[in-house]
Amino acid sequence: MLEGLTRIRSLGFIGLMKCPLLFALMAMVVINAIALEADNVPSRPIILDEVEASIQTRKSLVRYYKWTDFKYPTEEEAKFWNDIPDWSRITKGVPVANRAPVVKEEPSGGFFSIFKRRPQEQKPVQVQTRQVKAGAFDIPLVRRDLHGTMLLEDNSTGYTGFAKYKFFAFRTLYEVNNGWVERMKTWYPDGQQKEDYNFRNGNKHGPYQHWYENGQLEKFGNNRDGEPDGPFSMWYTNGQKWIEQTYLNGKRNGYSVFYNQDGTERKRTAHDKGKFILLENWSGTKEDAEEAFKLVNREGIDLMFLRYGLFPYSGVRTITNEDGRISLKVSFLRGLMHGDEISYDTNGGIFKKQTFSFGKVVD
Repeated sequence: MLEGLTRIRSLGFIGLMKCPLLFALMAMVVINAIALEADNVPSRPIILDEVEASIQTRKSLVRYYKWTDFKYPTEEEAKFWNDIPDWSRITKGVPVANRAPVVKEEPSGGFFSIFKRRPQEQKPVQVQTRQVKAGAFDIPLVRRDLHGTMLLEDNSTGYTGFAKYKFFAFRTLYEVNNGWVERMKTWYPDGQQKEDYNFRNGNKHGPYQHWYENGQLEKFGNNRDGEPDGPFSMWYTNGQKWIEQTYLNGKRNGYSVFYNQDGTERKRTAHDKGKFILLENWSGTKEDAEEAFKLVNREGIDLMFLRYGLFPYSGVRTITNEDGRISLKVSFLRGLMHGDEISYDTNGGIFKKQTFSFGKVVD
């Protein structure tokens, strides 16, 4: 047997190809070895109960709800929902993936190629679209009439009143004024509110809120003409704060604080009109702080700098006593007090707390 294998190995691949019978024999040996190895692999048991449960969950999430399936607090509210226009069948056009025509690049012909005729400019590719169900946030983008049809003329009279919309297991109520959606509220199937948005001329504008299914507030923020603007907060399902941020004209501005589910701070970042700022936290005694920091007046404003720093200080400066206990914590951003200034008593409790926004006290 060994001698046979040795002879086969010495023949090599080309030699095997010259002998079809020997090549077929070797192929059968390899296939049988692979099948035997596959049979020996332990199979992972499938728990039928879990599979059935996942299927039922998927069906419940994707189920096509009827308006009568939703729960309403009172019969009057159920009648209200039944009487208002239904905009659930509104569609929108989405582009079909088209590819631009491929142009063959001819090889260069050297010097005489400059006399060749220049290629004609390519015509723009006509984008084809197909109609799909519009999403809840697609409805407020344009003015609409009573039936939800898009109004293309500015002088046309838009619908004023309420309209409804449903997507799978969620129902949405629109408050409409002259064709423009001014407010949008969405509910879970059991009647718990899910979202609340405000709009102006097709853009998100004003405060908005999200809730979890258990009723806990998930997020709260503000928009201005379609861009995030102002404070933004998120919470865990257990009610603990998750994120605290501030936006200015759609860009993060100031501190972003992230918390763990137990309420402890996980990390902190900073931005100045969307630009990332490196934070450098400092800790030491009052005497150390006098040596480490300096005030620099720029355009009539006193900014805090590290003594040998090139840029205004950003970070949390912690002042400790001789025994190591914290007496003062101050947050700075771009050299100005921004965030909390917390004073502690001798027992470690909070004695005084003030909040600043770029050097000014926040009431």
